[in-house]
Amino acid sequence: MVTLSEVSKKFDKVRMNGDKNFTCLCPCHADTNRSLIVDVKEDKWVNAHCFAGCDKDTIRNHLIGMGFNKSNYTPKSKTIKNDDGQKLTSSIPVKLHSEFCKTLTTKYGWANVFIYRDIVKDIFHYYMIRIDEPDGKKKFRAYTCWDNQLIAAGWPSELKRPLYMRGPESLAYDTCYIHEGERMAIASSIILNSGSKDIHVSWSFGSLSVDKADWNRLKGLGIKEFILFPDNDDSGRTCMNYVAETVAKFGGKVSIIDTTGFPDKWDVADLTNENGYMESNTGVVYGKHPEKTKERYQQLLSLVENRQEYVPAEEEQSRQFAYIEELERFYDLTFQKFYSEKGYNNVMAPITNQMRFSNTFHTNPDSLRAQRITFDPKVKDQVFERNGVRYLNDYIETKARRIPGDVEPFLEHVAYLIPDELNAKFLITWMAHCVQNLGRKMKSAILLFSPAEGVGKTTLYKILRYCIGQAYCSQVQQHQITSQFNGWAQNKLLICAEEIAIKGNYEDRTTSMDKWKYLITEDFIPINTKNDKEFELPNFINLMLFSNNPTPITLTPTSRRFFVWQVEAMAKSKDHYLKLYEWFEKDGYAMVYDYLMGVDLAGFDPDAPPPKTKYFYDLVEKTSNPVHQQLDTLFESNSFPFTDRTALVSPQHLEKALKDIGIKINTNSLIEWLRKNGACKVKQINWGDSRPTIWAFGELDSWMNVTPKDMASFYMEPVFEFPNRHIWVDNNQVRNLETIKDLDNLTRANQINNG
Repeated sequence: MVTLSEVSKKFDKVRMNGDKNFTCLCPCHADTNRSLIVDVKEDKWVNAHCFAGCDKDTIRNHLIGMGFNKSNYTPKSKTIKNDDGQKLTSSIPVKLHSEFCKTLTTKYGWANVFIYRDIVKDIFHYYMIRIDEPDGKKKFRAYTCWDNQLIAAGWPSELKRPLYMRGPESLAYDTCYIHEGERMAIASSIILNSGSKDIHVSWSFGSLSVDKADWNRLKGLGIKEFILFPDNDDSGRTCMNYVAETVAKFGGKVSIIDTTGFPDKWDVADLTNENGYMESNTGVVYGKHPEKTKERYQQLLSLVENRQEYVPAEEEQSRQFAYIEELERFYDLTFQKFYSEKGYNNVMAPITNQMRFSNTFHTNPDSLRAQRITFDPKVKDQVFERNGVRYLNDYIETKARRIPGDVEPFLEHVAYLIPDELNAKFLITWMAHCVQNLGRKMKSAILLFSPAEGVGKTTLYKILRYCIGQAYCSQVQQHQITSQFNGWAQNKLLICAEEIAIKGNYEDRTTSMDKWKYLITEDFIPINTKNDKEFELPNFINLMLFSNNPTPITLTPTSRRFFVWQVEAMAKSKDHYLKLYEWFEKDGYAMVYDYLMGVDLAGFDPDAPPPKTKYFYDLVEKTSNPVHQQLDTLFESNSFPFTDRTALVSPQHLEKALKDIGIKINTNSLIEWLRKNGACKVKQINWGDSRPTIWAFGELDSWMNVTPKDMASFYMEPVFEFPNRHIWVDNNQVRNLETIKDLDNLTRANQINNG
């Protein structure tokens, strides 16, 4: 419960508006007049609005930082079952927890068992085991609970992983210390002499899994400051930048400790090992090297005391706006976002202290203006003219680090995914073309699918993302591709679509495939974002599709846009991938970039169809039209409505004959089947009272020289006569049938008229 009077004490220059709300100085900008209005909803939720233009997220985060609007985050519940049909017990009962702890600590020792427990809700989730190898290396193993049984299996990939938490039980905390590992979280809780309002946090499986953790669990805890301790290496600093960007959205200050003055790969836990800082009943002991350890310990405390606040990278950039006349919108080049005039004024008000800064923009001759917006890496100018139109080019060159070196781990990984040398070479050449020719679209897409999960297919995308630039690459899901809104396609050179599985009947699947083909082949793409005007950009998107589904897409024998490969290999050990990704993170990406830039593209045609693999034909067979399969059977066995007495057919007559024997097919699908089986359209002939179009199986040139009259003498129409009688009629017979039909109709009409 919170009252309006209590809330008002936290703000400056308050003026109460009765018992409903109050106005005050806005704490989110340098306010000199009362521009913030505050009220309390249902005695618990504080609402505020700044008339000077501060955005809602900024105000919301500031209120959380002041201790208001605390909400205990609860992850979405989802029933997860393993291959044996056992259900995940995500909240382990206390009695089972005691039993499991005894089992694990007996086997591995107390120091190597880390309990993943939500200390706010007092819930036990799972256990992480540290195993020290004889060669000095370490590996980790997770134990989870399924139908109340302890199993050596990781947390399900469908769910975000719980955080490792250490600290007192509370509903709110002042300071949250975040480390890259459970031992570090334990060490910091000892070294930093944490108080009752401090929490120490980590996540499982190190820097490469930072995005798999459920960071939303820290949301709504009223944390005033997040202090992040990266390991002293590049991967440690990279992952902590990710954490900083994530938790910055929860309100509160964010700081990252500078650990570069410590030894390579140093972490806080190094101060609690046998060579470092320890605590005993008699006081502090500094281990085997007391002077050096004491120096580093004091250095660490000094860094914490003098920590610098984290500033998100995008906030360090100077925001640049342009006005696009065709869309009547302001465009933020920093965040690639459109604003209406009102929205632009709201953004600029706290920066400029002007309520209508758009007037200043429009009257300033140096303001950036264009008639249209485009995206073209081949054009180096930000603003250019083409055919009398002034364009704003929204591409900014990004150069990744390149290092010559041995790329054997990369080549081995490609060979592991695609053992066939020629097909592996095509994949590498395709990737090299992506890197060497930014803005040159290829008319083919890569599809890799595998029965086994975790084989490393997405690694190929991550390599290209490093080379091309993260801003110009995106990972999307299938529903985003098929959605009417496609903001994900704006300014993109590479799209990675994960977990592709196009389902439904054949017609639905082929309709869905049309959207993928459009993305691959079209030169321009309309960008449709919600609440904004649609505009068109050049389509430079290259496409990679990955799946674990055995039939991810639907193909026909004439499909020309997909390189299809099924990875038959099983996933390797976690240690293998940890070493591989450690190599990539260190210098591997830079060396592979240099290697791809040197691949010889002579003879590679970016518009040509890719090679058709055996997996392509397997997928064609598995996803073919069921009606086409029926036609294949009839055609191969010369069964009605097909005959070996002529190589000519008419889709018009075929469609009717098939309908008469219970096979429904539309004309377009029938023509697709004819083309698939090598038939070609020849010409129309006179046939009774109609002029059907004739298709021929075999050499087209020989049939093109035949006159329509002679062709009519070769053609035979399939006719179904009830009951169950199949006949083929020639040109003379069809005239007789027409005559008989006319006589029957005339006789029937006379009978009706004579009553």
